[in-house]
Amino acid sequence: MVIREYQQTDCEKLADLFYSTVHTVNAKDYTKEQLSGSVHDFVYGSKCCYPV
Repeated sequence: MVIREYQQTDCEKLADLFYSTVHTVNAKDYTKEQLSGSVHDFVYGSKCCYPV
């Protein structure tokens, strides 16, 4: 396994993975409001995918 630093080109796949995990594996840990709004806005909105 090769571990490398985050690259901007990883953003879309990483966002999809996070969104999918929150809505499946961890859905029980979030309210309906969080699942319908906050998570989506964070993942696909202006707060996501800035270079670190």
